[in-house]
Amino acid sequence: MKEKKIADYRESHTLKGKGKVYDNSFEIFPFRKFSWEWEKNQLDVILAKHLKPEHTVLDFACGTGRILDYLVTKSKNVSGVDLSDTMLEVSKSRLPDIELVKADITRNNVFEKGGRTFNVITAFRFFLNAQDKLRKEVFESLSPILDKDGVLIFNNHGNRYNAGVILSYWFILKNVFRKAENRIYNYHTLSHREIKKYLKEFDFEIIETYHRGVLPVMNEKTSFDVSKLDGIEDWFSKFKFFRSFARNVLYVCKKK
Repeated sequence: MKEKKIADYRESHTLKGKGKVYDNSFEIFPFRKFSWEWEKNQLDVILAKHLKPEHTVLDFACGTGRILDYLVTKSKNVSGVDLSDTMLEVSKSRLPDIELVKADITRNNVFEKGGRTFNVITAFRFFLNAQDKLRKEVFESLSPILDKDGVLIFNNHGNRYNAGVILSYWFILKNVFRKAENRIYNYHTLSHREIKKYLKEFDFEIIETYHRGVLPVMNEKTSFDVSKLDGIEDWFSKFKFFRSFARNVLYVCKKK
């Protein structure tokens, strides 16, 4: 059965119980768990360069607090913002002492109104799934609350030209006359070129990128233990040519 298509990504994680289901997915599905372990390792490197003890950190679209749970090990000045009650409910149970703000900052930027800025802003697993208009609204809303010397860190876990997508298109061509629906039609992708276009429009520039997921795991919910591929992925990540086919790309940006 097809999932109901949601026109506005704001509504995607608001159903009752969605928070627990989403949070559990990072334990149930090896690929998600593997991706998050890699992201934490890269964040260790990034924050060692860009985060000082006195700095303030905001996790945008903080959801169930997965990123926040990591960030509190790096800073005492961490906040999270999300518009979903069911997601924030999980965050609050996980991190009862952290400032968690329920708000849609694209419609009511409570931080800008309060004159608050942050030295580091993170936004994970958001831009890929959001619609074009919402992406622009978020970049526009994050710009005034990012300190002039701060960094914006976000990921794109569906690079359009990753090896898995390319193989999926091959299967479509192979089965073009079959009636069976192919997964690619429901698979979100976002290209590096598109991301650069958004960043340019809102006066951000890329200062670092990190890449993972060159090997073609087409189904994020695969049961295969993808951690077994770690060594091969490390080797691929050394070469620019192979990095362009990575599924997950981490961006570190600053304001121009």
